[in-house]
This record gives sequence, C-alpha cells and structure tokens, in this order.
Amino acid sequence: MKLSAQSTSTSTPASASDSVSHITEFVRNARAIADSLNRYEFLKIRTGQLRTDLLLVQKEKMGLLVSTLKEKDRMGECESRASVIQADLTRKTGKLKASRAENWIWRIGGTLALLKVSIDLINVLKP
Repeated sequence: MKLSAQSTSTSTPASASDSVSHITEFVRNARAIADSLNRYEFLKIRTGQLRTDLLLVQKEKMGLLVSTLKEKDRMGECESRASVIQADLTRKTGKLKASRAENWIWRIGGTLALLKVSIDLINVLKP
C-alpha cells in the first residue's frame, strides 16, 4: 500500500483516479490507525505505570532485605549475649550451691561442737 505522502522511485505524475483511491484507502484505514495510536498511547502510559510499580516493589524489597539483615545481626548479638548470660548464671548457681553447702557444714560443725561441749560439761558436772 502506498500513501500519497510516500516518495516513489519513479517521478511520474499520479493520475486523479490514483489520488482518489489513495485518499479513499487512507480514510477507510483512518479509524484503524486512530485505534492503533490510541492503543499505543494507552500501552505506553500503562507501561510507565507498571515500571513505576516495579521500581516501588523493588525499593520495598530492598528495604525488607536491609531490615532482615539488621534483624539477623541483632539476633546474633542477642544470642552471644544470651550465651554470656547463661555462662554467668551457671557460674553464679555453682557459687550459690557451694555457699549453701558451706553454710550447712558450718551449722553441722557448730552443732557438733556445741554437742561436744555439752557432753564435756555434763561429764565434768557428774559427781
């Protein structure tokens, strides 16, 4: 299909019937051309919107990735602190048990010493 605005390799003047047929064909195709242009413009706008949406989603994804990495780092710090606290608790629990055992040993020793003194006193006071 040749349009009247197209250049041709031959420079013969177009006849009037050729010009009319070209104009008729152009008018006949005008609605399809307009529809195609409208679809193109709509798709161009929609593509721009989708690109914007894609960029926003990618930005959100990066933000979530950064948040996840920060939380993993924080979790690692908490785990290391928890292990230090657990070791300290175990050490203090051991010291507390040893201290309680020492208290009971002193109580038992004191009771035995008091009992021995009492027995010695009874033996001395016997006639």
